Amino acid sequence: MTTDDEESFTPGDVVWAKHGCFWYPAKVISPTDVPEHLRSSILRKLKQVLVKWYGEENFSSVPAHHINHLSENKVDAARAARSHNIQLRYQQAISDVRGE
Repeated sequence: MTTDDEESFTPGDVVWAKHGCFWYPAKVISPTDVPEHLRSSILRKLKQVLVKWYGEENFSSVPAHHINHLSENKVDAARAARSHNIQLRYQQAISDVRGE
Protein backbone atom coordinates (compact mmCIF):
# COMPACT_ATOMS: atom_id res chain seq x y z
CA MET A 1 0.00 0.00 0.00
CA THR A 2 1.62 3.24 -1.12
CA THR A 3 0.63 6.81 -1.76
CA ASP A 4 1.21 8.42 -5.13
CA ASP A 5 4.53 9.90 -4.05
CA GLU A 6 5.93 6.68 -2.51
CA GLU A 7 7.85 4.11 -4.49
CA SER A 8 6.60 0.55 -4.59
CA PHE A 9 8.89 -2.30 -3.57
CA THR A 10 8.53 -6.01 -4.22
CA PRO A 11 10.53 -9.01 -3.00
CA GLY A 12 13.76 -9.30 -4.95
CA ASP A 13 14.20 -5.54 -5.48
CA VAL A 14 17.75 -4.36 -4.79
CA VAL A 15 17.60 -1.16 -2.75
CA TRP A 16 19.37 1.35 -0.54
CA ALA A 17 17.84 1.22 2.94
CA LYS A 18 18.57 3.71 5.68
CA HIS A 19 19.75 2.25 8.98
CA GLY A 20 20.56 4.88 11.59
CA CYS A 21 22.32 7.74 9.80
CA PHE A 22 23.65 5.70 6.88
CA TRP A 23 22.28 4.03 3.75
CA TYR A 24 23.22 0.40 3.03
CA PRO A 25 22.56 -1.96 0.11
CA ALA A 26 19.79 -4.45 0.83
CA LYS A 27 17.36 -6.75 -0.93
CA VAL A 28 13.60 -6.61 -0.35
CA ILE A 29 12.33 -9.92 1.00
CA SER A 30 8.92 -11.45 1.66
CA PRO A 31 7.59 -12.37 5.11
CA THR A 32 8.17 -16.06 4.31
CA ASP A 33 11.93 -15.34 4.12
CA VAL A 34 11.91 -14.34 7.80
CA PRO A 35 12.20 -17.09 10.43
CA GLU A 36 8.70 -17.98 11.63
CA HIS A 37 9.38 -17.15 15.28
CA LEU A 38 10.18 -13.53 14.32
CA ARG A 39 7.44 -12.89 11.75
CA SER A 40 4.69 -11.63 14.07
CA SER A 41 6.80 -8.85 15.60
CA ILE A 42 8.08 -7.71 12.19
CA LEU A 43 4.74 -7.85 10.38
CA ARG A 44 3.06 -5.58 12.94
CA LYS A 45 5.01 -2.61 11.64
CA LEU A 46 2.79 -0.87 9.09
CA LYS A 47 4.19 0.84 5.99
CA GLN A 48 7.49 -0.95 6.47
CA VAL A 49 9.45 -3.00 3.97
CA LEU A 50 11.33 -6.17 4.92
CA VAL A 51 14.96 -6.17 3.78
CA LYS A 52 17.97 -8.44 4.07
CA TRP A 53 21.27 -6.57 4.29
CA TYR A 54 24.04 -7.41 1.83
CA GLY A 55 27.13 -8.85 3.49
CA GLU A 56 25.13 -10.01 6.53
CA GLU A 57 22.60 -12.62 7.50
CA ASN A 58 20.50 -9.95 9.21
CA PHE A 59 17.19 -8.54 8.09
CA SER A 60 15.14 -5.56 9.20
CA SER A 61 11.85 -3.88 8.67
CA VAL A 62 12.47 -0.36 7.33
CA PRO A 63 9.99 2.48 6.74
CA ALA A 64 9.20 2.72 3.03
CA HIS A 65 10.27 6.38 2.97
CA HIS A 66 13.79 5.25 4.00
CA ILE A 67 14.24 3.04 0.94
CA ASN A 68 15.34 3.88 -2.61
CA HIS A 69 15.96 1.59 -5.55
CA LEU A 70 19.65 0.90 -6.09
CA SER A 71 21.19 1.17 -9.54
CA GLU A 72 24.55 1.43 -11.21
CA ASN A 73 25.10 5.16 -11.55
CA LYS A 74 27.41 7.92 -10.30
CA VAL A 75 25.15 8.93 -7.40
CA ASP A 76 24.92 5.38 -6.04
CA ALA A 77 28.64 4.78 -6.61
CA ALA A 78 29.44 7.95 -4.63
CA ARG A 79 27.12 6.81 -1.82
CA ALA A 80 28.90 3.45 -1.73
CA ALA A 81 32.36 5.05 -1.71
CA ARG A 82 31.93 6.36 1.85
CA SER A 83 33.49 3.22 3.29
CA HIS A 84 35.22 0.07 2.13
CA ASN A 85 32.56 -2.06 3.83
CA ILE A 86 29.68 -0.33 2.05
CA GLN A 87 31.62 -0.46 -1.24
CA LEU A 88 31.92 -4.27 -0.94
CA ARG A 89 28.18 -4.59 -0.22
CA TYR A 90 27.38 -2.29 -3.15
CA GLN A 91 29.43 -4.52 -5.48
CA GLN A 92 27.44 -7.56 -4.25
CA ALA A 93 24.20 -5.70 -4.89
CA ILE A 94 25.28 -4.60 -8.37
CA SER A 95 26.14 -8.25 -9.19
CA ASP A 96 22.57 -9.15 -8.22
CA VAL A 97 21.14 -6.33 -10.35
CA ARG A 98 23.18 -7.58 -13.32
CA GLY A 99 22.12 -11.17 -12.65
CA GLU A 100 25.70 -12.38 -12.21
